[in-house]
Amino acid sequence: MRVMAATVSQDRAEVLLAAGLVREGRQALQEAARAFGRRRMHQRRGEAELALARTLLLDDPRRALDAARAAARRFRLADAEAWR
Repeated sequence: MRVMAATVSQDRAEVLLAAGLVREGRQALQEAARAFGRRRMHQRRGEAELALARTLLLDDPRRALDAARAAARRFRLADAEAWR
């Protein structure tokens, strides 16, 4: 998946989530995170993982914590001080 497609996937996820299509939104966020990861785009991957963590918080707190920790690692790799 190219960077543009990953960006579209993340945007699509946010629309799906806003429409109440949580499962589909999560899937799109996971796809975007993987695609950003393949391109070593740590900041963007972290943003997708953090968004995923927020969607999981009420349904699956353990997975939410894992996703949030993964996002924190990405932000450290990207030296993104404001996101830590």
